[in-house]
Amino acid sequence: MDSRIYPQLQQMFDDARTEGLELFVREGYRTTQDQKNIMNERIQKYQDEGYSRWEAKERAEEYIESLR
Repeated sequence: MDSRIYPQLQQMFDDARTEGLELFVREGYRTTQDQKNIMNERIQKYQDEGYSRWEAKERAEEYIESLR
């Protein structure tokens, strides 16, 4: 992590805790290929649960958006 953003990041974590949320740092950067792999894995997971390809893609997009 870039030390220049640490104070703001710490404040964000503190504010989240106050609201009952628990944040964590997962990754700082993903390549385009990494992101495609995550999306394809998530689509497959939903298809394995019985969703159609279209429904699985929609759910995967919602999941990816929730990570941002």
